[in-house]
Amino acid sequence: MSNPESGENQGGPSSSSEHKEFIKLKVKGQEGDEIHFRLKMTTPFSKIKKNYAERVGVAAGSIRLIFDGNPVSDSDTPRNLSLEDDDIIEAFVEQTGGMLPGLSAC
Repeated sequence: MSNPESGENQGGPSSSSEHKEFIKLKVKGQEGDEIHFRLKMTTPFSKIKKNYAERVGVAAGSIRLIFDGNPVSDSDTPRNLSLEDDDIIEAFVEQTGGMLPGLSAC
């Protein structure tokens, strides 16, 4: 007969977060808007950045993602950043220029 204690944490829902396949994250924009994502632990952030950019209507190349004050690169994954469910990634839209055409500086 099998021992019920011997099968603990072997692929069941109670396995540790190191072996979790999916994670839920929040991407928070500059205006405080939050978009929730459910993704694999191995998904590169380039995909998150592209999806976020499409949802907010900006170019993916203009988005900068930050986690705990550190930049998140396109090749980073939730696993290699040791992220946990409901962690918040901050999203900033890079701005260029600063002067409207036709206006001269004082």
